[in-house]
Amino acid sequence: MSAYDDLVDLAFPPPLMKTETLVRLMNVPSRNNKKVLKQVRSGQSTCVLKVSNILKTHGSWLVIGDRGGVCKYCKLFIAPGSIPRQTGKFLSKPWVQYSRVKDLDEHCQHSYHTEAKERFDNRNSVNLGQQLSVSSQVDQQKQEELELRKKRLDSVIRTIMLCGKQAFPLRGHRNEAVPLPKIDGNSESDVIPGDLNRGNFMQLMEFRRQAGDSNVDIHINKKSEYTSPGIQNELIGLIADEMTAQIVERINASPYFAIISDETRDVSNTEQLCIAIRYFDHKAGRTEEKFLCFLPLRSLRG
Repeated sequence: MSAYDDLVDLAFPPPLMKTETLVRLMNVPSRNNKKVLKQVRSGQSTCVLKVSNILKTHGSWLVIGDRGGVCKYCKLFIAPGSIPRQTGKFLSKPWVQYSRVKDLDEHCQHSYHTEAKERFDNRNSVNLGQQLSVSSQVDQQKQEELELRKKRLDSVIRTIMLCGKQAFPLRGHRNEAVPLPKIDGNSESDVIPGDLNRGNFMQLMEFRRQAGDSNVDIHINKKSEYTSPGIQNELIGLIADEMTAQIVERINASPYFAIISDETRDVSNTEQLCIAIRYFDHKAGRTEEKFLCFLPLRSLRG
């Protein structure tokens, strides 16, 4: 069967179909057979001329063949909730009354035809590569959201690494905001919200925002964006794992290395074994000494 016959026989409302089938039916030409005018050849040349004029005006949606004319917009893309009570011509039945030109104008005025045309144009743009498909648009939106979250997380990680490098505690004994002392002797009741000390981490995040880093705005205004103590500790652990992996990689690439260890007792009265590595970094051309970890000791006996 030809694409025209498949379009005419297509179930109504249109079922789900493969992309190849849909594209094939969308590209059905307006005139599908050399004998397309045989049904109107009644000896009147004006009727033949009228059909030619119809195709010039409505050929974008009207497909005419041996069995009559159908609307490929509505046949392929009409919404189930927009189906009229009387489908009739152009839809469930081909249009064969070529002399009734007003039927074409009436069909174009229906809202379901306009909506179907919009869906057809959108799908055609996708086929031509001028527009992304719905799934591609969703994937693109997810990718953009992922990149945005990466940028926000990057600001948090860099701030945590700065605190670690400078040996700054991320927060104090209390995590709530504490008013900064006033030099002029004003009481705490006069302290404005911008003068609250929210700890090193949040104050550095506020400094980044004032310096033009727009990615930290959500961290300042919301409490659920990677700023809680639990998330901070998790990020510190991930940073430590990555740094340890990089150190071990350099040690494995070094021809010589030595293990340095010592025992110390922490505030909880637990004996900790400190392990450090001394190795030659051939890339830097110098000897490096790096701390690796603390290991709790169960016994001091050898």
